[in-house]
Amino acid sequence: MSDERWFQRRRKRNIELGLCLLVVLPMVYGLWFQLAFLIHYMSFLFIVAVLTAIYEGIRIIWEVMRNKQH
Repeated sequence: MSDERWFQRRRKRNIELGLCLLVVLPMVYGLWFQLAFLIHYMSFLFIVAVLTAIYEGIRIIWEVMRNKQH
């Protein structure tokens, strides 16, 4: 294989690699963005669930204490 043919193949390979990166990188960025959003959203829901459980627990304890006094 001549040097000129080798350089043509090499250039073609670099162009293909560049196009592949142009297609793949935005998809990877979008995936990470969605993953970060999902983690934030799920942590918010977890905090809401924990606070609701604490509120319900305090309410039940308060009712039991009020019923014992009467």
